[in-house]
Amino acid sequence: MKIYQYLLSASSIVMSILLLMFFLCLSHTSEAQEVRDAAAARGIKFGSPLFTLQDPANRQLYRDNVAVGTIPTYWKYSTRINPGPPDFAQSDEAIQFAEENGWDVHGHPLVWGSDIHIPDWVFNTPLNQAEALMLDHIRRVAGRYRGRIDIWDVVNEAIEDDGTYRNSYWNRAMTGEYILKAFREAHAVDPNATLIYNDYGIESNFAKFETVKGLLNWMQWAGVKVDGLGWQLHIANPDEVLSDNFPLEQRMNEISNMGLKNYVTELDIRIPNNSNYWLERQKQAYKKVAEIFLRNSTRGEYFQTWDLSDQYTWYDQNNNQYDPEGRIDHPLPFDRNNNKKPAFWGLYEGFAGIDENRYVGELRIKNLWSNTYLHQAGNFSGGEVILHEARPDWFSQRWNFEEADAGTYRLRCSWGSNYLNNTANFNDAPVNVASYDPNFWSEMWFIEDAGNGLFRLKNRWTGRYLHTGNQFNVRTHDYNSNWQSQLWVFEYIDGRNLKVVQGEAIDLTISPNPAVSTIQLAGIHSPLDYQIYDISGKIVLQGTAQTVDVSTLANGTYLLVAYLKDEDGIERFARGTFIKQ
Repeated sequence: MKIYQYLLSASSIVMSILLLMFFLCLSHTSEAQEVRDAAAARGIKFGSPLFTLQDPANRQLYRDNVAVGTIPTYWKYSTRINPGPPDFAQSDEAIQFAEENGWDVHGHPLVWGSDIHIPDWVFNTPLNQAEALMLDHIRRVAGRYRGRIDIWDVVNEAIEDDGTYRNSYWNRAMTGEYILKAFREAHAVDPNATLIYNDYGIESNFAKFETVKGLLNWMQWAGVKVDGLGWQLHIANPDEVLSDNFPLEQRMNEISNMGLKNYVTELDIRIPNNSNYWLERQKQAYKKVAEIFLRNSTRGEYFQTWDLSDQYTWYDQNNNQYDPEGRIDHPLPFDRNNNKKPAFWGLYEGFAGIDENRYVGELRIKNLWSNTYLHQAGNFSGGEVILHEARPDWFSQRWNFEEADAGTYRLRCSWGSNYLNNTANFNDAPVNVASYDPNFWSEMWFIEDAGNGLFRLKNRWTGRYLHTGNQFNVRTHDYNSNWQSQLWVFEYIDGRNLKVVQGEAIDLTISPNPAVSTIQLAGIHSPLDYQIYDISGKIVLQGTAQTVDVSTLANGTYLLVAYLKDEDGIERFARGTFIKQ
């Protein structure tokens, strides 16, 4: 759309040093490809426009993260600023960069249905010459990149917010038929390219969506090749996405019912400020959009944010037009220093199929640096929380995750049922357990995936991270990416490490469902270890079986979790829900 945008061991110091060096090397050599790889595992190419190639740091950000790049072919800003032959310098540079990296290429756009984005010299061209001018441009641009562009936005933003066709130069010259003519010519020039119509606001504006749907139906009726719809998704506030009434999924399904593909072409989600609260809301909104896209039956191959770094968001570069208050926006997955934001991990969790409700049953929480466990020392509200070596039979080392507000969790200790609590809002404030209070943000913790089966716990009230300063006490402190003391391992009580969940969860099909007496796991041909949890997270059945007897369970909904080994002997976490009746 718009332009621009580890472990300390008492028995072996040498081993500790080697392990620490290993993790440090790992953190410096991995290339931040989590979102791209998680999307690729679902058959999706994650991408961005290649607008800011002049910045070496941003070029590297593209290299590390995208698999499809949008190249600019704007009349007014790149190819046809002046009369005469097109200027391909900017688009040539972008497509060469994409091809050097082996990416697919998305051309944007051939025709823009808005006068704002048409050069002045075009307006001076008589309307009776407009068709020849438009078709000549499509032949020159699409022809130059024939076989190199995988998907084209043939026409961009031709519909007003009120659902009428925009009164643009092209519309005044040819009425809405210019859209059909543009698609016909693009197909004639490059018959192998995917051709889509691209627009904004259609996820929320009913009148505009209905007109766009009618336009697509008209093109199909007229025999014009149109392959799908590009959803720009320039979201003003994450609450819009997180609302139960967000209509994107339903509207994508309506496009699917027309036999057309859905593409996310220009996603960004604005937040009013860069606070922890809004960053988390933004993360959940990004995750929800990715999940909606994954569920769509005719989703296309491409899912793109509108650039990657907040440094280059088109909102800031055009804030006089789009933000009269002059607000600095933070709508993208990376911050202005190219660091991953929670929004990045929202996309990763969405594509990887990571369910935030995966923390089921009792878990132990082990500090990576000290190799000791989170432990409640006193069984009363206000009791001290410290680190202690593993004691398998101590309920003081068993914690239960309970969902709270704003994507946070409460951590309830099984000894006394009190909650992990941040006692004060300053660095190195002690941590204790406290009785339940629904209004205490100090009892609420964000769980941040740090990769490689490691997690950080950030307090909602203070924004500080759970850590140890001396391998014995438990404190909270500002984020430090180099501190192993802020990294935690979650372990099931039976010793299974939660890290196998990351990006590898398998959805089990359970039948019959609802069940009365027994259940069978579809596609499972040998006994496997399983646990069944009720809705409170308590294990109600466990064992090894292929067919499971559930006749003793009370009526209700249950979660079955298991571990499957593939042909290479690698364990993968599997889960499925069923109803007992």
